[in-house]
Amino acid sequence: PVHRHAPAPGRGGVTVHWTLIEADDGVSFLVSRAPGEEGDAWTALDAADIERKDLSFSFFDGAVEEGASYRYRVAVERPGGGEPRVLFETAPVDIPRLPLLLEQNRPNPFNPSTAIRFHLPEAGRVRLDVFDVRGRLVATIVDGRLPAGNHVAEWDGRDATGGACSSGVFFCRLAAGKERRSMKMVLLR
Repeated sequence: PVHRHAPAPGRGGVTVHWTLIEADDGVSFLVSRAPGEEGDAWTALDAADIERKDLSFSFFDGAVEEGASYRYRVAVERPGGGEPRVLFETAPVDIPRLPLLLEQNRPNPFNPSTAIRFHLPEAGRVRLDVFDVRGRLVATIVDGRLPAGNHVAEWDGRDATGGACSSGVFFCRLAAGKERRSMKMVLLR
């Protein structure tokens, strides 16, 4: 007998939990994933990442795509071989699309450069600019079309002419489509 919890989508993946009433120490599981609502296109996943705490087990699937739907199947392997026995299959889990995100730069404060991470929910024209505290454009880091997904840009603390900026507070603005995100950065020379 097994108690399963609904798979939970989270940032970057899906976690599948289950609890057994009893289990041998050497019990091993097979975790598979299939797309969508129906079909038998099951793909085996790396079950080496299953975590165990007493009789509770969990598996994290980090290889999911935004906007997709997946079902999971957990089977127990029998000692000495034979066909694995399916413990349960989940209902479809919908992976939400992430919104436009601009993460805090790292390091912050920084010298001489910093990484700026951002997420685009869809492909399109993107502009990533740096402004001083008076609102003047200091540098354009990204200006072009990018695919959907996670991206990293680096700012080396220089202005548009290549000159080193003085220590101070700067603002980074990400523009994608009609959306804008901003954050504050600190340069220490």
